[in-house]
Amino acid sequence: MYTIKKKEKLEGSVIEFQIEIDAAAIEKLWPHAIEHVGEHVNLPGFRKGHIPEKVLVSQVGEMAILEEAAEHAINDAYGDILKNARETNEFNPIGSPKVVITKIAKGAPVEATIRIAMFPEVTLPDYTSLAKKVMSKKDEITVEEKEIENVFEEIKKSRPAEDGKPLEITDEFVKTLGEFKDVADFREKIKENITKEKEYRAKEKKRIESLDAIREKTKIEIPDVLIESELDRMVQEFSGEISRMGATWQNYLTQIKKTESEIREEWKERAKTRVVNEIILFEIAKKENIKPNPEEVEKELKHLKEHYPDAADERLKLFIEEMISKEEVFKFLESSK
Repeated sequence: MYTIKKKEKLEGSVIEFQIEIDAAAIEKLWPHAIEHVGEHVNLPGFRKGHIPEKVLVSQVGEMAILEEAAEHAINDAYGDILKNARETNEFNPIGSPKVVITKIAKGAPVEATIRIAMFPEVTLPDYTSLAKKVMSKKDEITVEEKEIENVFEEIKKSRPAEDGKPLEITDEFVKTLGEFKDVADFREKIKENITKEKEYRAKEKKRIESLDAIREKTKIEIPDVLIESELDRMVQEFSGEISRMGATWQNYLTQIKKTESEIREEWKERAKTRVVNEIILFEIAKKENIKPNPEEVEKELKHLKEHYPDAADERLKLFIEEMISKEEVFKFLESSK
């Protein structure tokens, strides 16, 4: 239902596809687009997802529905392009694609360009030795009595006083909080949880330090499109956090008296670091033949499809494989100690 009109390799390890999607494919996705847009529109007198098509179109405009259908069609086309690339080993994509719709009209084919960043050439240092220097450091994990007492105090503050008297943490009370035998058992469980949290933080700190050491000695040229793509993701993540707090991205920018361009410039080095880290982990996985378990990938795919039913399987699978591979690479580096 789509045609690749042109495929071209650009400077900076980028490959560009110019595609055309049949009008019939867009028309087929129209009901789905109506449903998806309707789920995000608040209209007095109608429940979300139950707004009649004519009413919805009159409110949001025909173009909004058309663009939604086009995005789904492009997403499917991109998933197919990825699948073919993986099967033929034509290129290894990294990051999110840059998609631009260049032509769109009701009843006509949709044209778009998809720019995909490919893995650039990378020269890695002796990553096992560098990781060993970090991972071999011994962690001194201790839990002080004061830390446990602080948890007790927080519990007391979170519960209303009984008849004006401070809450007393007794054997009977801790049993209401979970499967605890008595106060001594509860105290021991708190200590265990604090210990686990400190161990986790220490492990994450070592992972970051080892990756920093490897990155400093890695030779690589990063395509600008990768940095821009990572900046897009960072802005999206941060604006999402702001939305969940009940504010808007634009209001935030107004409050801090900065433009999005200024924010992106400030975050540029951080975005570059994130991109290089991703590439390093991928390269180590490739060199050490670290691959995710297919059964684990399928299990995670099934789980994600429940939350993101509209996402193309190939894109979700790529994301899952990347996540599992990165975790396995870190385990490999940790084993070097």
